[in-house]
Amino acid sequence: MLPRKGHRLGFLFALLVAAAGGCGGKNKPVRVEGIVTLDGNPLAGATITFVPEQEGRRPASGVTDDDGSFELTTFQAGDGALAGDYKVTVSKGVDQPIPEGDPEKGLAGKKIYHSDAKSPKNKKTIAARAASSPVPAVYRDSSRTPLKQSVPPEGTVRVELRSSLH
Repeated sequence: MLPRKGHRLGFLFALLVAAAGGCGGKNKPVRVEGIVTLDGNPLAGATITFVPEQEGRRPASGVTDDDGSFELTTFQAGDGALAGDYKVTVSKGVDQPIPEGDPEKGLAGKKIYHSDAKSPKNKKTIAARAASSPVPAVYRDSSRTPLKQSVPPEGTVRVELRSSLH
């Protein structure tokens, strides 16, 4: 006996919904939390950024608490990072690279735009802040960082920085 037309459409719809549900995890963030230390001590107030190795993917970032702990955010606070491989950067006391036209809070609560960072006065201020950072420059640069992480991680992410690299 052949199923009626309405039953076939219902079955087809159910099959499509089930198939779509199985593919949805690709663009859904995975919760990522961890701890950042510098020379074995918690690094408070640092910005950690997961920079995707695959072009066209979204980065994720977070700020460390007093105990060095962090949660990553991609779309909404604490939602995590998309699955994939990342280079990891850590900065503290320095302005992060500012995307063109995207304002970011700067020194003394002033908003700094990418074009403002090019002015001689702001270049000196940004350079002075970078020089005073406790985090070595290699960890702040996504093209040089030795830190890498895959998402989903196997447990808590531990990012252990050293003042001097041997």
